[in-house]
Amino acid sequence: MIVVQSKFYESTELGADHVAGELYKINETLKKLQNNKISEFNEKVVSAYRNASSQMEGNGSIRIVFFTSYQPKNKREQNKLAKSMGSYFEKYDLELNFRSDIEAQIELCDNGKLCVDYDKITIDDTDNYLKYKDSIIVNISALSLQDLQNRRRNGLLGMNLRYYVRQKAVDMGIEETIHNEPENFWYKNNGIVIICDDYKIDGKEIKLWNFSIVNGGQTTNRIGTIDIEKDFYLQCKVIKSEGTTSQIKNRFALGIAEATNSQKPIKKADLKANTPEQIELKDQLKRYHVYYITKKGDKTPKQYSQPFQTATIEQVGKLGLAAVL
Repeated sequence: MIVVQSKFYESTELGADHVAGELYKINETLKKLQNNKISEFNEKVVSAYRNASSQMEGNGSIRIVFFTSYQPKNKREQNKLAKSMGSYFEKYDLELNFRSDIEAQIELCDNGKLCVDYDKITIDDTDNYLKYKDSIIVNISALSLQDLQNRRRNGLLGMNLRYYVRQKAVDMGIEETIHNEPENFWYKNNGIVIICDDYKIDGKEIKLWNFSIVNGGQTTNRIGTIDIEKDFYLQCKVIKSEGTTSQIKNRFALGIAEATNSQKPIKKADLKANTPEQIELKDQLKRYHVYYITKKGDKTPKQYSQPFQTATIEQVGKLGLAAVL
């Protein structure tokens, strides 16, 4: 379920407490609707809430999207507000859109341009890149990407299949790595993919023309919005467009965007497949002639012919949870 609220303030003398106050009201409204205290709401609101609730699946979540004309004084104030409200709305996904976010989206809609005409990004070392045909892979500076994101806003993601979509678990994972072990970000993150008309490596910079990030919007957004105390690097694939006309180039860019954004999603259970505990359990069960499937695509060998001789990680997880409860 997505709950959208917008609040325009005519006064310019505002503080973060005004935004917090509106968000508290949203939370109280949701509490009342969830507890069936509906007397103060009109029928349309109640009907819309109940219809949306009935369509939510078992693990469905509520996402609150708040638009406000208020603009924080600086990024530190913005992050502080987002963090405090995020903890208050812990069981919801919260997305805050301030005046600059709204203006950037309006500008993008007005000019209709799906790419950035020219800019540059810092790389880790002079002329350090891996080339494949006319495209390359480089390691880019997180602070440089942050600066680019804050200056270019949504235009930077114009050719992406979607703009930033909050995913709480993914966002938290990115933020924890940045705060606690930035030196390992290169290992733990897939990086970003940029498509461009042309590029040039110039010492410790890569210059880009008519470019857009087509994969890695989540990473770009989180790097662009949180405080980075120490610079670190992430992978960046820079793909030069193929084709002689705008139509052919756009078709090529769309193909890259679709291909790099269509991998099968990884479930939480998949992430546990290679943990030491699962490997040991697999060995233990094999001694009792039970084949333990921890990964998708794994098939039971023929010698385990009886149904009870196969167990999946999901089945074992449910049994373990049942024993605890």
